[in-house]
Parts: sequence; C-alpha cells; structure tokens
Amino acid sequence: MRLLFVLFLSFLWSSFFSQKETFITYNWSEVQAANPDTIFSLSFAKEKLSELPSQLWKFKKLKALNLKRNRFETLPDSIEQLTEIEFLDISHNRFAVFPLPITRLYKLKVLKASSNKLNYISNNIENCEMLQDLDLYDNLIEDLGKGIYKLKELRSLDLRGVMYGTKFQAELKGSLPNVKIKMDAPCKCMD
Repeated sequence: MRLLFVLFLSFLWSSFFSQKETFITYNWSEVQAANPDTIFSLSFAKEKLSELPSQLWKFKKLKALNLKRNRFETLPDSIEQLTEIEFLDISHNRFAVFPLPITRLYKLKVLKASSNKLNYISNNIENCEMLQDLDLYDNLIEDLGKGIYKLKELRSLDLRGVMYGTKFQAELKGSLPNVKIKMDAPCKCMD
C-alpha cells in the first residue's frame, strides 16, 4: 500500500512539472531594477525602437522576447548571448535581410517574422535545430534557402501573403511532408 502511495505521488509530481511552462511577460520599464535571473519573458512591443538597450544582455534566462511592431532593420550579434531564447517575435518591423544572429539562437522553437520585407531565408537557419514554428506571413520571400529543409523539428510554416506557383507549392509540400504549411492559393501564372 505504501509503495502504491509513493508511486501515485511520483506520478503527480512528474505530471505537475511536465506541463507547459508559462511565464509572466514584463515590459522593459518593469524590469529595470529586477534581478535579471528572475525574468523569463520580456516585451518591447510597440516601443518604436530601432536598437535594443545594451542592458538587455544581462537577462541571460530569457526564454521569450517580443520585438513586435518596432523599427528594427537589423539585430545585433549580441543577441546570441540570450542562449535560452525559445520564442522570438520580430513581426511588423523593417527587416529586409533575414537577421543572421537569429541563427545562433540554438534553443529557438518559435520564430514569428511576419510583415517584414524579407525576400530570402538564410541557409544558416538550419542551426536552429529545435525550431518548430516559423511564421513568415506577408513577406516577399523568393528564396527559402536550403537550411529550412534540414529543420527536423519544424511542424508549422506560414507563407501566406506571398503568391507562389503550383509547381513550387507542390515541391515544397513534398519536401516537408511532416510540416503544416499555410499558403495562399497557387497561381498557374507563376509556373
């Protein structure tokens, strides 16, 4: 009976810790005096920034970083210091070139990069081996590169907002059979 009770408690304990982690998301003004090791999610959304504050790099435990709706055109190499990042949102900025420092965020699982001006994806994205969700909605992507095909954990790819031909769509879906790909209806005019 005692063994059964211990097994039951072990099951409850493991169930409790296996649930998805959720963190409180803070704004920059809220964390200025905080202990950096206690902040796991940070948002700079809608701050009209074109550069990140240099003090950001001391937040080494960050798992989520929201840079949505700013004026970023590039990201500094220093972002690779945030080695724990799993979620990054760079949507609605001014990126014309895929930010290479992102490809050094090796624990990245979700990348939201919609509504930028991206026209190609760096082959180095293959370094983000844990990437599961890639949102490239509303970019003028002409070249996905070869690295995207090496992402074994990729489960979701959003390419809506860009017109592709029927052949390209068929080839893409055939090359990524385990990925849910969202695309607008193909146009035969592009074949």
